[in-house]
Amino acid sequence: MKLFSLALVLSLGCLTLHADESAPSPSGKSIIITGDITHFKTPLRVKGEGVPNDGTYNEEVYGNSFTTKVAGLPSGTYTIEIDLAELFFQGPGQRIMKITSGDTVLADNLDLFAVAGFAKPYKVQAKIAHQDDAVHGPLAITFAAIKNKAKFNAIHVFDAAGKEIASVMAGDLAVPLLPSRPVHAWQSDQGNGTYKNPVLFADYSDPDVIREGTNFYMVSSSFHYMPGIPILQSSDLINWKIIGHVFPRLDVSPAYSMQQGDRYGSGCWAPAIRFHNHRFYVYFPTPDEGIFMSSAARAEGPWTSPVRVISQGGLEDPCPFWDEDGSAYLIHGRCGAGPLILHRMSKDGTAVLDEGKVIAVDAKNVPVLEGPKLYKRHGFYYIFAPVGGVDGGSEAVLRSKNIYGPYDYKIVLSQGSTQINGPHQGGYVETPSGQGWFFHFQSRGAYGRIDHLEPVTWADDWPVMGEPDPSGKAAWSPQPSDAAAVIGRGVPGPVGQPVLIHAKPDVPQGPIQTPQTSDEFDGPDLGLQWEWNHNPVDEKWSLVQRPGFLRLQALPASDLLHARNTLTQMLADPEMEATTLLDTKAMADHQKAGLCMLCATPSWIGVVQEGGHRHIILQSGTREKAGPELVQDTIQLRVHIAADQTASYSYSLDGREFIPIGAPTQIVFSWWKGARPGLFSFNTDPSGSNLGTADFDWFHYDPITSYAEGVER
Repeated sequence: MKLFSLALVLSLGCLTLHADESAPSPSGKSIIITGDITHFKTPLRVKGEGVPNDGTYNEEVYGNSFTTKVAGLPSGTYTIEIDLAELFFQGPGQRIMKITSGDTVLADNLDLFAVAGFAKPYKVQAKIAHQDDAVHGPLAITFAAIKNKAKFNAIHVFDAAGKEIASVMAGDLAVPLLPSRPVHAWQSDQGNGTYKNPVLFADYSDPDVIREGTNFYMVSSSFHYMPGIPILQSSDLINWKIIGHVFPRLDVSPAYSMQQGDRYGSGCWAPAIRFHNHRFYVYFPTPDEGIFMSSAARAEGPWTSPVRVISQGGLEDPCPFWDEDGSAYLIHGRCGAGPLILHRMSKDGTAVLDEGKVIAVDAKNVPVLEGPKLYKRHGFYYIFAPVGGVDGGSEAVLRSKNIYGPYDYKIVLSQGSTQINGPHQGGYVETPSGQGWFFHFQSRGAYGRIDHLEPVTWADDWPVMGEPDPSGKAAWSPQPSDAAAVIGRGVPGPVGQPVLIHAKPDVPQGPIQTPQTSDEFDGPDLGLQWEWNHNPVDEKWSLVQRPGFLRLQALPASDLLHARNTLTQMLADPEMEATTLLDTKAMADHQKAGLCMLCATPSWIGVVQEGGHRHIILQSGTREKAGPELVQDTIQLRVHIAADQTASYSYSLDGREFIPIGAPTQIVFSWWKGARPGLFSFNTDPSGSNLGTADFDWFHYDPITSYAEGVER
C-alpha cells in the first residue's frame, strides 16, 4: 500500500493536504485531501518530526461536525475506509458519517459504532458511486458526533479494483510547521457563539472583574513579580488582552529588591477592582505590610502610587464597597483564611475609620472562609467568598439586609461531577442587560490558578451558578454551628457545578484574542506580558543599548533563585514551547545566561563561561549536565512543556535542528504561583569587575496543540 507524504499549507484557517508525489487518479489528475482544522485536532497537534498525531475529534471542543474533502476523483465506484483508533462512550447513534458530492448524498447516517462495534481496530467502510468533480464537485466526508468523541488513524480511498489511490494518515501531519506568531492553542472562544472553559489557561490567580460601560476589566494577584497586578480588558468576558499593571515596583521593604532577603510568595495577594466617582480603584494586600489602594482615571493608567489603607501585617483579600448613601466600607480576611472583617472607610478610600468588626466566621459550615467580594442587589448585601481551601473547596454566597449581618449563607458552586477541582475565588459581574456571570479560578498544578467563567441566574434572591449536577451529589445542608460562629442561617439545596461549554455572554462579538506572549524585542518597551522576579535593577537591562535585543547585564548571584533581573511570563497553554536566541559574545567568566522555568525547583538551559571558553549547560535543581563547548556566538535555546507538567530542554546551533539535552524535569506550583518561562543572566563571582552581558534577540512562545484536554467531564 503506497502512502503519500503530505505537506501542510495553512491559509485562512483551513488545512490543505497535498501529495508531494502526485497521487494520480485513473484520469491522470492529482487527488487532494483537505480538512477543516477548526473541527479536526490533528492538523494543529504539531509536536515535531516523527511524532505521531492522535487525530482526536471531540464534539465538545470542536463543534458537532467536521468535513474532509477528496478532490480529483474521476467518475467511478469507490470504497471509503475510515480507520478508528478508539471510540469513546460507546453507544449507537452518536457518531455518524455522511458522504456527499455537491448536493448529492452518496451515503448517509452511517453509524460508526454500529458498523465497527467493539472490534479493534475499528474499520468503517462505505461504497459509493461518484461522478467527476466537474459534475457535482469534490467528494465530501462529514463526521458528526453528539456529546462524544472518536480518535482517527486514517482515511483511505480505494478504487473499484480494491487498489488504494489516496489516503491521509494522522501521523503524516506531524511536521515541524506552525502558524505564524502570535498564536495560541488555548482559545476559549469557539467562534460559533459558545466558549469553553477555562477562559484563560494562564495563572491569573485570585481574579476580580468589573464592567464599566461596554468593557470588562480584570485584575489578579502578582505576588513577588513586578510590575504588579496585571490589568486585562475584554468586551465579552471571553477574549482578553493585557492593558497594563497597577504599580511598577514595591519599595516598602528592601526584600522586594532581593536585598536583606526576598519576598517569594509575599508581595501582592488577592486584589479587588471597583469603579467609583469616575475613577478605577484597586485594593490589594501584602501579607507583611498591610492593605494598599491605588486609583486611576483610566484602567490603562497611569495609576497613583499605592497608599497604605491599613498598616498591619497578616491581612488578606480586601474589597471596598461604596453604598448608595455614599458610605464607604472595606471588607477583608486574615492570612490563613480567618474571619471576615468589615471596616468603615473614608469616602476617598484612603483610610479605614475603625478597628473593624467580625461579620462572618463558622468553622463547620464555611471553613477557610476567604476572598470576600461585597455587592448590593435588590436591597441585600451579598458576600461572594470561597470556602474549604484552594484545591477542593466550593464557592459560598452570604447575604443580609444589614451590611453588618447576620449573614445567611448558601453553597452555590462545587466540583460536582466535573473534573474542575475546587472552583474558587473570583468576582461577580453583569452585562448591560443584567445577565450575571462569575469569573473564578481553578488550581491546576504547575500551570497555576487558571480562570473559568460561570453563568449566574437568580432565584429567591440567591444566585444559581453554573449548571445542575446531574448526579445530585452536590446537594448541601448546613450542620449545627459551634459557639464561636458569627453567622446567620444556612440555606440547604442543590449546588451548581462548573460549565464546560456554554453560550457566550449577551454582548456584541468582539475580536477573538488571547493575552500577549511572544516578543521580538524590537521596540523601546517590553511587552505587557513580562514581569520581573522581584523589583528589577533598571540600569542593568535595556532594549535600546542594542536595538532589537533585550540586554541583560549580569548581577552577582549564587544561583537562579537569588539572581536579579530574571524576566518571566505565564504559561498560557497545557502544552507549549518557548524558544529564544541568545548572543553570547559579550559574556564574561563565571557568567551564566539562558532560558529557565522558574519555580521553587528551577531548571534551565543556557551558556556558562569559564576561562574564556563557553559551554552549553542544563541545570535542574542542584544537578548539572554539561553539554559541548559553544564555538560560535549565537545559540537558540528551547524548553518544551508537556501536559504531564514536565520541562524538556534542547538547543540549536543552526535554527533548524534542535538537540535534546538531559531528561525531562518536573515543574511545580510554588509561592502561590505557577511555573514560568523566563530569561536570565547572572554571575557567580561577585568580585569581578566585568560581570558580562547577555543579549536576547527574541522570545517565541509556540503552543503545541489545539487542545481537547481542557474539556473535562
